[in-house]
Amino acid sequence: MAPAQIAALAPAAPPPAQVAAHDASQDRVPPAATPQAAPAEQPKREPARDLIAEAIRATTPPESAPRHAASPVPPVHYSGWIIQVGAFDVEREARDRLNAVQAKVGEKLKHASPFTEAIVTGDKTLYRARFAGIQKDQAEAICRQLKRNDIACMPIKN
Repeated sequence: MAPAQIAALAPAAPPPAQVAAHDASQDRVPPAATPQAAPAEQPKREPARDLIAEAIRATTPPESAPRHAASPVPPVHYSGWIIQVGAFDVEREARDRLNAVQAKVGEKLKHASPFTEAIVTGDKTLYRARFAGIQKDQAEAICRQLKRNDIACMPIKN
């Protein structure tokens, strides 16, 4: 059942003005007038609540379902280019590549922001090794230098 259908079945809440004006003293019933429910009597069920509960059960994964760790969010860079220098099965390898590239290129990457980015493809996670915050001409020059040293490099417009 779609969330819109569930919302349509749920009872509407009273407007805020009515909630503020409600007098709780009117809800009290004198003890002598309180009817006693028979032990076998079942409380009334509300169809809308049953439908909502059913929808929640249908969309909640079972406890035995595999859970995936949230991927770390890469830093946000609103301008410039990114260069990717590899994708690895292990995040430590991606960080090692970033360090090796920084050592190889040196001064050209001093203002760049190195980061790893986890991506999931099917049942496999890869870690991209990237530098962000680079201008297009710098990204292209760095990639040419890295390729001459047999290091894969790809400039990407951010």
